[in-house]
Amino acid sequence: MPTRRRLARTSKILGLPITRLVLREVRDGDGRPIATVDDSGHLDALLERLSTRVAAGTARTYRPFITAWWSLCERRDCGLDDDALLRGWLRAMTTGADGWGVSSTRVAMAAVTALRGLLDLPAPLAHHGFKTWFDGELLVHLAAPPMRKAPLLRAPLLAALKRLQLAATQSEDAIRLPALRDQALLLLGFSAALRRSELATVRVDDLTMTPAGGWVLRIRRSKTDKDRKGQTVPIYPASDPRLDALSALQRWRTAAQIGTGPLFRRIDRHGVVGLRPLDPSSIRFILKRMKLGDDISPHSLRRGFITEARLAGASNVQIRRVSRHKDDRMLDTYTADVDAHIQGPGAIL
Repeated sequence: MPTRRRLARTSKILGLPITRLVLREVRDGDGRPIATVDDSGHLDALLERLSTRVAAGTARTYRPFITAWWSLCERRDCGLDDDALLRGWLRAMTTGADGWGVSSTRVAMAAVTALRGLLDLPAPLAHHGFKTWFDGELLVHLAAPPMRKAPLLRAPLLAALKRLQLAATQSEDAIRLPALRDQALLLLGFSAALRRSELATVRVDDLTMTPAGGWVLRIRRSKTDKDRKGQTVPIYPASDPRLDALSALQRWRTAAQIGTGPLFRRIDRHGVVGLRPLDPSSIRFILKRMKLGDDISPHSLRRGFITEARLAGASNVQIRRVSRHKDDRMLDTYTADVDAHIQGPGAIL
């Protein structure tokens, strides 16, 4: 993450004006340390344990909140299970024009809960009084309709692929290779309803053919697979050749001469393909470069598949086979807009 973005994110989490960030030490405008962690060895060990229990993206998201809470407890000489201090911290962080919203507040609570779980301390929301305060007094004034990114649907996806196809015919590697990579990335993310972290970490040997002749993608680690048992996603052949992920992947691999290792990689300005996988945050910039709209994010690929599948008449069972949702509750939030028109009272008129 670029330094400027990291500073802005850390500043928001700590609720303080930050001008300098040095390793584990955050300083204010006068150069005074704000969030110095004395027992950094213990904290690092806990964060390492956390990374084995949750998805990589979740661990990255929790890390700054856990560090901020740990630092605050050290400065106040309080225990990590001090609910009174936690109330004060959350109240301060949600106050003012730049305060946290509901989403950030819930993430902070989840991060503190995860930290306490590692230390066998009681979860804050396990106490009825704290839960009543958190869900009621604290969050009520922050409540707002959730902002969800729009799905990337078939028409704009095909338009983006058409532009990439034009670039893929260029002779310059610096133009041709990124276009081929981005085509394959878009189509695999859409066809397999992948999350950003899952898409960025796909390896060549994760795609295998079944004895029946079909293709499956192995997801080594996922947000909903905390035990790292792995998940498989069927890759169905597309009826429209423009949406065929397998063909796009083969074109990309051939052009980039990728035989093993990460499937999606960084390409420098000279057109040289690197060895390391793309950073998950890079996918957002790839989509932004395609000018698909401000409401399109990497998660729009996943939402797009689910929405288009519902529009095509697929059932929840069929969709979940690809999306890997454990139940219908979250899936229903993705398909609500479609179902409202297809299955609503107006459908019988």
